[in-house]
Amino acid sequence: AGVAAAFLLSGPVRALAGNGILASEGDSWLQNRRLMQPAFHRQRLAGLVGKMAEASEAASERWDRVAARGGTVDASEEMVRLTLEIVG
Repeated sequence: AGVAAAFLLSGPVRALAGNGILASEGDSWLQNRRLMQPAFHRQRLAGLVGKMAEASEAASERWDRVAARGGTVDASEEMVRLTLEIVG
């Protein structure tokens, strides 16, 4: 990681991030990357396309209903929800 990344991933942030792919370097990073790589294989991702489209359409409809009532959505919460609906 560069100087900026080293700074950002220190102290409390490092305690939360641990030594995973975001915070690791060198051999540790390579080992973490190899562990994650099968999850991003082309065939595996292709299998998620339908789920992504369905979940995105449902989220869009949900947000439209909220907007029609004059409400707001918490984008962070909605992205977590959308992610979990896809990979959950």
